[in-house]
Amino acid sequence: SANSVGDDRSGSDLVVSQWKTWHALSGPRLASCSHDKTVRIWRRQPKERPTGSGIPAASAIPSIIRPTGTDEIWEEDTILPRVHELSVYAVAWSKKTGLLASVGADGRIVVYEERFVPLSSGEPQPMETDDALGAAGADSSTSASESTHPPTDWKVIAIMDGAHGIYEINHVAWANRADRGREEGKEEEVLVTTADDGSIKVWTVSQ
Repeated sequence: SANSVGDDRSGSDLVVSQWKTWHALSGPRLASCSHDKTVRIWRRQPKERPTGSGIPAASAIPSIIRPTGTDEIWEEDTILPRVHELSVYAVAWSKKTGLLASVGADGRIVVYEERFVPLSSGEPQPMETDDALGAAGADSSTSASESTHPPTDWKVIAIMDGAHGIYEINHVAWANRADRGREEGKEEEVLVTTADDGSIKVWTVSQ
């Protein structure tokens, strides 16, 4: 059986659906962690297309020659809420739900969720149409004037202290749930963590 990590989410199905739509439109992003106790989100900036070729895109001849400029520019999107007290060793970002988990030297598991920033009326920010969307960065609470994407904010939804007793946690990963405790007909995920004592633990994020 799996251990349980608490979760204060409500309407999780809607949240996941919104996140998947947002993720598909947001462009490439990655998460990093560090000895400075932070977890950061980075966004890859789109490359400028070459101009003045004089050849319409539809009639251009396909090429297998790689462009000379292979450098990528990644800009910091946001710093997640600071929860860890010591170095953060690993992060895992779920492709299914958008939840992000971090672990480290303090033996703590932290689960974050990216949420839409509500309008003043309390309603969630509506999604823009595909035609209106462009490549733009976003902060942890991005204003609408800075981005055509809906503004989002990262929230801590679960914390587990002393997850492996006194030992540091070295790695974390999301995996499909396959034990007998899973809900029939529903795809669920679990967190898998490993620690200095060689132990491996499986966690569910209860909703």
